[in-house]
Amino acid sequence: PEYLTLDGINFLAKEVLNLQQESEEVQSRLQKILEQYLDNPFLANKSVITLSSGEENFFPEVEITDGDNQVKLFFAFDCVLSLDQNQIHIVDFKTGKSRFKPDLRQGLVYLIAGRKMYPTKTITASFYHLELGQESEIYAATDEELDLVTENLIAIARRNQREINTYYQSPQ
Repeated sequence: PEYLTLDGINFLAKEVLNLQQESEEVQSRLQKILEQYLDNPFLANKSVITLSSGEENFFPEVEITDGDNQVKLFFAFDCVLSLDQNQIHIVDFKTGKSRFKPDLRQGLVYLIAGRKMYPTKTITASFYHLELGQESEIYAATDEELDLVTENLIAIARRNQREINTYYQSPQ
């Protein structure tokens, strides 16, 4: 709450984020994001489970399976919210100057990973553009739909592995 003032935003930018070490462009963009958040504090009064700075080099993994086939799925959640005792909402933050166009495929991967991470909860996902202050629609899927996406991801991974193996057996 004390950061939700212009002085608080400036303190956060200078003392916590050390923006003075960044390029002018990065400083300007992050200052705009912080000011946008001041105008629209979309995380206020929400139960935040995790909030990533985006600088981590650690990516959690889950195993997805389809019969005897299994694949490791690596992912990074920007923000995980607990909406109530039974529902988890995953938010992916977007930045950039281009048009805000959320990717349904990425949303489905988040739903699959979220289902593995929080198996007793209902999982939803959305995207939030930090610079524009725009939210996407909320993505949800049934277990059957996510099972079908999982099958497709495993098929793609298997095909990719076969192509890699073929390449290494006879590189061109």
